[in-house]
Amino acid sequence: PAARGNLPRRDQHLPRFAAASFAAAAGAVAGASRHLSVAFGRRHQLSAASGTATGPQDAISFERARLTTFSGMVGGYAVYYFTRLSFTYVGLAMRNDLGLSMVQLGAISTIFPLAYMNSKFLSGVLSDLLGSPVLIFSIGLIMTGICNIAFAMGSTVSWFTAIWVLNGLFQGCGATPCNKMLVNWFP
Repeated sequence: PAARGNLPRRDQHLPRFAAASFAAAAGAVAGASRHLSVAFGRRHQLSAASGTATGPQDAISFERARLTTFSGMVGGYAVYYFTRLSFTYVGLAMRNDLGLSMVQLGAISTIFPLAYMNSKFLSGVLSDLLGSPVLIFSIGLIMTGICNIAFAMGSTVSWFTAIWVLNGLFQGCGATPCNKMLVNWFP
């Protein structure tokens, strides 16, 4: 069965795994986006001279928003990491259930690091151009979840490879915007 173009769909673990990772990604994005939009929405006025809040209530509010933003970034990046490593866990099941050879599994996973590397560079440039690392971070996280679901719906090596390359492109949208947000919130 490994030599055929269309492989049989016998593995029921892939759709559940992809759905779980998408649900986790969507939950993290929803929580982080709500808090990040408040934090970046100019509700916290900063003194231009000192970079600190202008009053005691503003300082408390600023610290709460900063902690919430940091928590959202950590949670979101954890979901990025979880979905980045998903192929490691399903590769053996794909080999056993779909009859893929080690060469085919290698073909699927080989291009991912190149896509990921280039995407890290491009996401930094995009977050600078758009002025919103939150947007790049959130869209990348949502698209990573969608790629994991799409991966589970495939049945050919070419489908798995294309979706995993897309996943690599969206995976790179995590670290660079996080770094930019950290620099903005923790000068």
